Amino acid sequence: GFIGSVSTHPDARGRGLATRLLMHAEDELRAAGCEHAMLWADDSEFYARRGYALDGDETDFLVDRIPEHLLTEELSVRPFEVGDEAVIHELYTWHGARVERSQEETARLLSCPHMRVLLAKCGGEVLAYVCYGRGGDLHGVAHEWGGAPEGVLACLNELLQRSELVFVMAPGDPGPLGELLDSGGAIRAEGRLGMTKPLGMESALPAGAFVWGLDSI
Repeated sequence: GFIGSVSTHPDARGRGLATRLLMHAEDELRAAGCEHAMLWADDSEFYARRGYALDGDETDFLVDRIPEHLLTEELSVRPFEVGDEAVIHELYTWHGARVERSQEETARLLSCPHMRVLLAKCGGEVLAYVCYGRGGDLHGVAHEWGGAPEGVLACLNELLQRSELVFVMAPGDPGPLGELLDSGGAIRAEGRLGMTKPLGMESALPAGAFVWGLDSI
C-alpha cells in the first residue's frame, strides 16, 4: 500500500497531526489487506522514527542530451490526448515487475496536475510514453516511462528541447534503456526506491521485497 503527499501547514506543526494522520493511513492499509506501507520521504528521519526504513532499488539518470545516432528518424512524438489511456496502460503492463493497477487507475494518474505526458509513434502505432513532472514535487523528473527504449529516448529528446536537464527515474534494473542512456553519456546513480514499514507482526514479504524492476523493457 502506498502513502503519498503528506504535508502539514506550517502554523499547525509540532502538534502530532502528521503522526496521527500517518497512523490512520496505515490502519486503512491494514484493513485493505496490505502487508507493508510504502512512501517517498523528503524528511526520512521523521518516518524512520515511526518505523520506516529505506527499501528497494532504484537507478537514476541525469540526462542533458540524446545523441543523434541514438534517435530514430521514423519516430514522431506528440502530447497525450484523451483516448490514449488504454495504450499507455498496455505499455505499462509490459514491465516485468510493477505496481498492479487498473486501467482506470492509470487514467486517473494521467490526469495529475502539472504533469506532461508524451507518446512516441511510428506510423500509427504508439511505441512508448514518458510521464514528466507531477504536482509540486517531481518538477523536471521523468518518473514513469514504458515501451520501446528508442521511443522513450525520442520522448526524452523532446523534453530536452525545453529543459537543459531531465532526471530519469528507473526503479529496479533499467535494462536496455539504461544501456542506451549510458552510451549517450548520461550520469547514472544507484539509490533506494523508497521507505517501507511492516504493518503487522507477521508479514508475507521479506525485507527488501519492494523492488519495482523495469528489466523487461
